[in-house]
Amino acid sequence: MKLGDTAARYQVPEGAVNLEELLSEFIECWLEVRACGMALNDCSIDESAMLPGTERGSMKALANWVKNSEHVMVF
Repeated sequence: MKLGDTAARYQVPEGAVNLEELLSEFIECWLEVRACGMALNDCSIDESAMLPGTERGSMKALANWVKNSEHVMVF
């Protein structure tokens, strides 16, 4: 099952951010989007189920992002 299939049945609570839409907007703006590898493993989510344009992340990739960035935004 793809995440998009699950999302079609999942209702985002009122006032909450729809993460799938937000990440899709980032990808449309050519921003690099990576999903936490540990979270993917813990939730048994296969990479084929991720949004197109999203990559599996790692602590090494995160460290390189921080090292090579002038500014870091965390949310």
